[in-house]
Amino acid sequence: MNKLFKKYLRRKEGAIAVETAIITPILIFMIIPAIDIGLQIYTMQKMKKATDSGVEYLVNGGRTEGILRNIVQDSFGDQIAQSDLQVIAYCACIASSKNGEDDEASNLDNDDSSAGFYIKTTTTLSDDMCKIACDDGTLPSALVSVNLDREVQGIWKDKWVSSRLQTRIQ
Repeated sequence: MNKLFKKYLRRKEGAIAVETAIITPILIFMIIPAIDIGLQIYTMQKMKKATDSGVEYLVNGGRTEGILRNIVQDSFGDQIAQSDLQVIAYCACIASSKNGEDDEASNLDNDDSSAGFYIKTTTTLSDDMCKIACDDGTLPSALVSVNLDREVQGIWKDKWVSSRLQTRIQ
């Protein structure tokens, strides 16, 4: 019996087929998520480039939302749905406390938790979007946020990715 068993141990025919049958499912389950992650990273890089191009247009003096949308669309390359790209313009005044120092507590009326020391008022993107002076008589800052959200269609699973840039233009 021992001799028969040793005879089969020395034979190597079919070993590669068995090893391939064992390893192939493992490799497939490793490659598919890697492809999905690669697609997400690629899409995120394109979105970052597109929002960078939109903000560059704003920094260089552009104030037309339609042109901004076209620039982001052209830079991204693929079709962007109207709801995927949001351009939000704010007029912002620095909030001051009673003792004259900047006060975060005075920001309680503001719904935007990322506003910091600013009191933001939503407006439309235009050349004269912040016409009204702040309470202390200074001109408000004009802030524009360019948000691009997109669903990446993956092989394994779909995922939402986003790119957001905010700049002060005035």
